[in-house]
Amino acid sequence: KVGDTVKVKFSVDAWATGEAIPDWVKGNSYKVQEATGSRVLLEGILSWISKGDIELLPDAATVPDKQPEATHVVQYGETLSSIAYQYGTDYQTLTALNGLTNPNL
Repeated sequence: KVGDTVKVKFSVDAWATGEAIPDWVKGNSYKVQEATGSRVLLEGILSWISKGDIELLPDAATVPDKQPEATHVVQYGETLSSIAYQYGTDYQTLTALNGLTNPNL
C-alpha cells in the first residue's frame, strides 16, 4: 500500500512495462508512492513494478527493540519483587522471563 517500504527482488529482470530493471535498483528499498491493481509505483524511481517482484519490509515502528540479556546474582534477603524493581519490571514478568513456576520459592 502507499507509504510501505519495499525492496526490489534481485531476481527481477523487468519493470511492469517490460523495460529492463537496472542492477543498481535491485535489492534496494523504496517507498510505495502509488498502488493500482497488481502494480506499485516506487518513489524516487517513478517506474511501475509488479507486486510479486517486491518484498514488503517491516516498519521500524512495528519491530520491537530486543532487550539485552542480564544476569543477576541473587543476594541474601532479596525477593523477586525487589529484584524486579531494580530492573523496572514486576515480579510476575520476572517470574515468566526466568521460567519459574512458583514465585514463592
